[in-house]
Amino acid sequence: MLSFENDYSEGAHEKILQRFMETNLEKVSGYGSDPYCESAKQKIREACECPQADVYFLTGGTQTNAVVISSMLESYEGVVAAQTGHVACHEAGAIEYSGHKVITVPQYKGKMKAEDLKNCLKTFWDDESHEHMVFPGMVYISHPTEYGTLYTKAELEEISSVCRSYNIPLFLDGARLGYGLMSEETDVTLPMLSLIHISEPTRRTPISYAVFCLKKKKKQKQTNKTKKKKATTENTHISTKHSSVTS
Repeated sequence: MLSFENDYSEGAHEKILQRFMETNLEKVSGYGSDPYCESAKQKIREACECPQADVYFLTGGTQTNAVVISSMLESYEGVVAAQTGHVACHEAGAIEYSGHKVITVPQYKGKMKAEDLKNCLKTFWDDESHEHMVFPGMVYISHPTEYGTLYTKAELEEISSVCRSYNIPLFLDGARLGYGLMSEETDVTLPMLSLIHISEPTRRTPISYAVFCLKKKKKQKQTNKTKKKKATTENTHISTKHSSVTS
């Protein structure tokens, strides 16, 4: 019988446990700087076909989502997700605990539509009082969704295009990504995901990322929030290197 209650119902495979036993007494550097972590990072880069990616390891899906989202957003920004998105309904308020509102849009069998996302962003910027509202600062999706449905390549490209036009990051939660990529019904691949990215020359902290993984870089502080609106009409995009934080 197969149980889909969670990802943690069973322990590790016996071959993995055997490998732990074989390497258990090796003296290596800690904090992710050991040769095994370096080997894993390189394998991830190769799988993504993104050799310049920076890879960081975090513990647990909720912790990773909270760290990524809170790092990407300014204090006055929130994250846009489908009404049934994982961060909106199944992470016990972890995202909003960090001070960032989850802004929801309609869902269709768990998925977000690019049209609804565009309407959400346009409505915000068209509101004359948007300075007094939570700014939509990034978009969250997962593949598969809470309903087990999968995005198509075309759907992801459409959502990414909307994010690019409004100059905000698109974050794809990687916690269940392995299931989605293994499906016989998907046309999405890991290398393809690493190519769906946008560059943000007008944000205070310019970021480029490989959808489900990202890294924040510091830049001179931008004090006027209205400059962000200007970003929605910018046509110049500067290519920057891929960076990543993997869950």
